[in-house]
Amino acid sequence: MMYFIYFIIFIFGASVGSFLNVVIDRVPREQSITNPPSHCPACKRKLRAWDMVPILSYIWFRGHCRYCGAYIPLRTLVIEAATGALFLGLFLYYGGTAYWGITAFYTLIVIAIAIIDLEHGIIPNKITYPALPVCLGLSAIYLPLQESVWLGAVGSPHLAAVISALAGGCLGFVIFSAITLVAREGMGWGDVKLAAVMGFMTGLPLILVALGIAIVLGGLSAAGMLILRRKGRKEAIPFGPFLCLGTFATLLWGGYIIDWYIGLF
Repeated sequence: MMYFIYFIIFIFGASVGSFLNVVIDRVPREQSITNPPSHCPACKRKLRAWDMVPILSYIWFRGHCRYCGAYIPLRTLVIEAATGALFLGLFLYYGGTAYWGITAFYTLIVIAIAIIDLEHGIIPNKITYPALPVCLGLSAIYLPLQESVWLGAVGSPHLAAVISALAGGCLGFVIFSAITLVAREGMGWGDVKLAAVMGFMTGLPLILVALGIAIVLGGLSAAGMLILRRKGRKEAIPFGPFLCLGTFATLLWGGYIIDWYIGLF
């Protein structure tokens, strides 16, 4: 019975990943994610249900449109499979709790932002602006680890969690605003807004862990590209994916990372 439940969760995640591909394709182009219905970008043919079975349709049609033969990016298959695997992995980690649902939702946000930034070099306001109030509201349920920092002052664990999220969001916004103003070309204001979303997701002090992981990963990547790239060639490195990786790692293991760091002293 449990294996059947695992299968259903994986398929559900893969189906959500299929919709996530639509978001990734349309949001950067300022297109509606609901209208027109799913269609082939090349021949404009409306896709039927059996054309969009997660993972299987891509494999069956060998990564091409069944009507005109146009190539479908491999990213479509990767996002569907990865989202299904992440939904299942988070379920195994959290069980069927609210934390599973909220973490899965946060995962969708960071995946969409990371891929859009990689492909288009932007972090869309159409994702970050709605995410800000939603993540702040969800923080009252999701922040069980950091609330003790504020609990003595306010008494209510839910209010303490919201204060933690507000503090984390403000701190992320201030830190990356300063970096953006100093670096100018190195960061964009999309990164600043994403840092605020990260703070609402993780709260204070875990926003520091998320930003620290992102900065370390970004620095290592930049150093690697400096070593490997050809002489005189300059390539911009989008920082959004590193912020998203830092957020995801912190959502799962931020408390353990803080305990490990404190244990060093």
